[in-house]
Amino acid sequence: MRASHLKRIDLVFRAHTFSRMQSAREQQWIRKTRFAGSWYEAHPLVLEKQLDDFVQKATASGVNPSNDPFSVTAIVAPHAGYAYSGEVAACAYQAARHEKVKRVILLGPSHYVSFRGIGLSMKEGFDTPFGMIPLDQATIAFLSGHHLFGEQEEAHRLEHSLEMQLPFIKFFFGEALLLPLLVGHLKNEAEIKEVASVLNSLLQQGDLIVVSSDFTHYGPRFHYTPFSDDVQRRIKQLDRNAYHFLEQLDLSGFLHLREECQITICGFYPLAVLIAMLPPKTTASLLAHATSQEVTLADPQHSVSYLAIAFSNKQMGSG
Repeated sequence: MRASHLKRIDLVFRAHTFSRMQSAREQQWIRKTRFAGSWYEAHPLVLEKQLDDFVQKATASGVNPSNDPFSVTAIVAPHAGYAYSGEVAACAYQAARHEKVKRVILLGPSHYVSFRGIGLSMKEGFDTPFGMIPLDQATIAFLSGHHLFGEQEEAHRLEHSLEMQLPFIKFFFGEALLLPLLVGHLKNEAEIKEVASVLNSLLQQGDLIVVSSDFTHYGPRFHYTPFSDDVQRRIKQLDRNAYHFLEQLDLSGFLHLREECQITICGFYPLAVLIAMLPPKTTASLLAHATSQEVTLADPQHSVSYLAIAFSNKQMGSG
């Protein structure tokens, strides 16, 4: 009887120890969510309902997935809290819903840590309320050997631009692998093209490129108030000017626009890399365009713009 009791104690101890080891391993090798429960819902069922509602609204607004399995090869989606930009983001993902996505190449800006080049994470996966998304570790290991790519684990831990896309990616594309890339400062057009060339050399069937970016940030908090009258119309014109160069795949024009207007697009460098990656016959579609002021009147001094864009090209398709 005593031996049996001791055996049970030993089993409980071993299970507890294994659980602690497993938890420690997850802490070390899985990026945990940082904004779940604040910027978006943490409970999977509540989050699923929220995303379903976004998709229904996207469909009602006329955004439907293409029936061509080679259609959408890249999308641009915003990364504010879902209460602000979730509906716009859903339009981008809805357009790519029928793609046979096996891997998502996710590019976003680094808001909290400054660095040059492309920041990599060496984690095994990124967590979401829907479960973990596994990382493409083989490709990450390969990229780490390039002089413009390097580990930036702390930047990844802190960053929201990539995390805000993860629930959408898991919701729409299930078991797809993730290649998360934080885009830091790139000093000139040549570096932008070099990064694009490296990434293009790795593209394969089943890839979808996702760029996480908000557009014009207007107001004193963003140190950007180039005009004070007819503000919303002029903000949207700035956004459309930027979209024009994206649509035309005009990298030089996009870079010049920033110099000329000091545009405050937080995902400027990720978008520049995207322009350099896309082949000449790519077509762009502006699916949705909104501003934070249109969502809430809580802060009339400030405005952030959200665009959903889909890029299509059969030569680069994810079929």
